[in-house]
Amino acid sequence: MTIMNFANVLSRYLLNMSISASEELIICVFVWMSMFGAATAYKRGAHFAMGLLAESASPKFRRILTILGAVSSLIMIAVLFYYSFDMIKSQIASGQRTAALRMPVYYQGLAIPIGCVMIAIRVIQATVIDIKKWSAPKAQGGR
Repeated sequence: MTIMNFANVLSRYLLNMSISASEELIICVFVWMSMFGAATAYKRGAHFAMGLLAESASPKFRRILTILGAVSSLIMIAVLFYYSFDMIKSQIASGQRTAALRMPVYYQGLAIPIGCVMIAIRVIQATVIDIKKWSAPKAQGGR
């Protein structure tokens, strides 16, 4: 994406012409990368969380917070998933295509439901890992 965008900027300023296909590709790749990136962030545990609250809570309350966070995330993902189908149906019905590449616009839109499935899987995995982590008995310190 960066190379395509840089080439487009150079083309605009040096040759006075834009590479219109690169703009479309950049947008399409950005949408797909955003959804894959969110799923990857959940896998790595890199999403923002209320760490201070969870770290100072009892193990039982930590499990409750973990489950509450997962349920909230899954509800948001389900809503996004549901409405993405309306968007895609509309894009297919209109036969909309991108201007330069003549690529169906729903190719970009498909990133949302596919990404939602990937994110939901990662939310569930992260929740199971966190619950196991909060449920594991702590090693006793000392000699």
